[in-house]
Amino acid sequence: ALALVDNGAAVLVHEAELTPDYLFETILTLIMDRDRLKAMGTKARELARPEATRDIVQHILDICEATCFVQ
Repeated sequence: ALALVDNGAAVLVHEAELTPDYLFETILTLIMDRDRLKAMGTKARELARPEATRDIVQHILDICEATCFVQ
């Protein structure tokens, strides 16, 4: 989550601040600022890695093949 926040793709709401009023104000602020919301969406799409799970699993399998199954 912090990677998204650090790159401008998300807003961080600390649990201690998470009240219905605070959440409402945060969401309302974003809805009212269409340019910021659009920029956040663009950043989120840039950061997206749809194949991340497949790549991680393949990397683990490669490591296992190289180290675990050595004869």
